[in-house]
Amino acid sequence: MAGLRVLVNEHEVASVSNDGLNLISLRVSGDVVGDELAVVELTGGNYSGEGTTHLTWISGRELSEDDVVEVLFLEDIQSSHTGKTIEELFPDYEENELPSQSIDEIFSDLSIKPKQREGHKFHLTLPDGEVRLLATDQKDFSFGFSVMWKWIKPNEASVWLTSNSLEGVRDRADGTTHAKLRLHYGESVQIRTATNKI
Repeated sequence: MAGLRVLVNEHEVASVSNDGLNLISLRVSGDVVGDELAVVELTGGNYSGEGTTHLTWISGRELSEDDVVEVLFLEDIQSSHTGKTIEELFPDYEENELPSQSIDEIFSDLSIKPKQREGHKFHLTLPDGEVRLLATDQKDFSFGFSVMWKWIKPNEASVWLTSNSLEGVRDRADGTTHAKLRLHYGESVQIRTATNKI
């Protein structure tokens, strides 16, 4: 079965086979107010009809400026370990009985938080070895780098790098697309994230 393999600094962190799944998603993300520069997550599941499953293989692993994340799309792969459910990841979690914040309150709080960095810059290595040096804009609040496999296109994985302002995130508006490509069997993509001093 095909799937994704994720390495950080050339060391395998997780491999996920698509056996029994209809989606696998690798995401590196970060923003200008968080303590961490960026985090990487690897999730997947079967989201069709009854019996929906959602599993996590990498949960919020922090990345430093020296970390290189590589994602390979392989035709024949076995999962490195069993993915965990939300209940397994957070066994002690209990829903807060107090009223939760509204969306407007959440974004209002985010807008006044002090910046930990001015932005992000990226060293993106494409499957053919081309290197792209990219960066967020001064207005951007966050970025997301994704590699996603879906059952509807089983022989490829979609890759994209985007950024957005806080207002854009709130309004679910399209942000800036810095890169967009596809991986085929045997191909890989690498990303290294650093602080961008605008």
